[in-house]
Amino acid sequence: MEAPQVVCYDIRSYFRESPSLSGCPLCAAQLQTTSLPPSAPGIEFRQKATIPLLETTLYSCTACGWWAIRELRVECELIDGVSDYLVTLNIMRKQMRPLPSSNPDDVHSPAWQEVIRDARYWQPCQVISPQIARLLFGQAGPVQRAGKSYRISLA
Repeated sequence: MEAPQVVCYDIRSYFRESPSLSGCPLCAAQLQTTSLPPSAPGIEFRQKATIPLLETTLYSCTACGWWAIRELRVECELIDGVSDYLVTLNIMRKQMRPLPSSNPDDVHSPAWQEVIRDARYWQPCQVISPQIARLLFGQAGPVQRAGKSYRISLA
């Protein structure tokens, strides 16, 4: 059975701090960032949360077409109300290729719209492995389960 082309990672479960993508994991080029409207699950979160903070960002590589959508969800009223998800092309596939899009920068192409509006891309969400975390974010340490602190930077 072939690995899925798109995968959702729970990145909060691995990192002590909110990590930054270190560059394209396929070609090492610098990534462009674009703010996006919330995903379908993000909209549902915002409707249910008391004091929600929601940030959705597209990271795209103009050199090779790789992309990822990251969504940070914070329920400000809860002590541990932080969720941080990354939906991306599966870099562990043997023959990884971008989803169809005429232009990797075009956030309004059908591929981008489909990932944002279709909740199935966001489930099942898996804990990011140390190997994938290193490929996507560079060196970073795992969460220390006793403390559960998670510093967030929205700059």
